[in-house]
Amino acid sequence: MTFQSLNQLIGQLKQQKSWRQQQQFNQVLKAWPEAVGVAVAQQTRPTGMTQQVLQVATSTPAWSQTLVFERHRILRKLNQQLALHLTDIRFSAAQWKTLENQAQAIVAPSQALRQHPSFIAMSHAQNHLAAFELPQATAFERWAELRQQQTKDCPLCPKCGCPTPPGELKRWSACALCATKHW
Repeated sequence: MTFQSLNQLIGQLKQQKSWRQQQQFNQVLKAWPEAVGVAVAQQTRPTGMTQQVLQVATSTPAWSQTLVFERHRILRKLNQQLALHLTDIRFSAAQWKTLENQAQAIVAPSQALRQHPSFIAMSHAQNHLAAFELPQATAFERWAELRQQQTKDCPLCPKCGCPTPPGELKRWSACALCATKHW
């Protein structure tokens, strides 16, 4: 087995068809509000592309029906803006609830996660700061800052002295790493 540089691996990844399709879809997501307008963008969400056909979820069936009549205009705008070759747009209200549920699952941790011993609750303000603070910082620096904010009030592990979620100390009398070393 030979090792390849990270640039070679990324180059190979970019050559894959699925990567190119995902990049095209990301372009559509960015251009969507401008192509349809703010009011329509609030009631619609592109959900995927299959064989140059864009699928869009709408908040109601009435939006789907209305936008069917506008799809050629929207297609022209998107194809001109992004140099894509989309052939059609399919509108459906069927996926809208699924999208809402997924968004809620991302925003609010599930009850199972909250009950995990390693869970550290963050305030809404901390989440906001973690997402938007330090735009010039690297991903690692943002992650390190977030971890420091999350663990600043945590008690220390008696074995290694690292900040530890209270649930881990209650369950194992040590942090998860020290507990697994003991096992």
